[in-house]
This record gives sequence, C-alpha cells and structure tokens, in this order.
Amino acid sequence: MRICSGAGCLRAVHDYVRFCAECALEHKQDRPSGAQRAANDVIQAEYQKARWRKGIRPRVLQRYPFCHECKRHPSAVADHNIPARLVIAVCRAEKLFPFDPMGGFYILENCVGLCHSCHNSKTKIEDSQDWTAQLDALLVKFRKKAV
Repeated sequence: MRICSGAGCLRAVHDYVRFCAECALEHKQDRPSGAQRAANDVIQAEYQKARWRKGIRPRVLQRYPFCHECKRHPSAVADHNIPARLVIAVCRAEKLFPFDPMGGFYILENCVGLCHSCHNSKTKIEDSQDWTAQLDALLVKFRKKAV
C-alpha cells in the first residue's frame, strides 16, 4: 500500500494504483488528452503524427538516452530546445521550407532528450527567454541552402 498521488490526499491505495477513485476523477477532468489538445492547436497536432512519433522522437531519445540537462535520469521526452512555435514562425517568415508549413518543427538538431522533471522546469521558463542567438545558430545552414 502507498499514499494516493492526489494533491493533499492521504488515502491509501494499492501499489499499482496512482490515484484513489475520487482523485482519479479530478485528475482526468483537469488534463485534456493529446487528441483533445491536437484538435485545438496545429502545433500540438504535429506531436500526434507518425512523422514525429515514429521518426523524430525515437531518434532523439536514442541520441540522448539520458537527460540532456541533469544527465542522471533516462530521457522520457523529446523536447524542442528552442520552442517549436518560434522556430516554425521564423522558418515561415524566412520561407526556409516552402513546401512544408511545419518544416521547422522537424529539425533534428533542435531536439534533445529530457527527463520529465527537467522538461517541466524548462517549459515553465522558456517564454521569458531570448532565443535570438540560438535561432541564428540553428538556422544558419538552412539559410545557406535557401539562397
């Protein structure tokens, strides 16, 4: 037996169960599924496509078997180092991938493997960062090809 993972809940649950019945209902209501997020957001929809799930994601996790940040935990998330929305917007503005509207999303050099903890920490602060230098370094080889 162990304690339920619900916030502030101290009910006992079996070892193979994460939430008690009451907290499980709350947990499912709070989080939209990947398919629900994809229905409302074209960027989230890319994460559901085979090109990401069977192509890029496994390659990133193979390249980074351990978290790129902490180097202690196994990688569980293939993360865009520079936020995907920003890379896609810059690629569209510079017309770098004219036949692929989500072309910047699939730049392998922009992806790293992270553990869940490091991914959550990075995601909380990435909106406040200036990505200009990293974007220039990442896109320099694509700019040369486009000219």
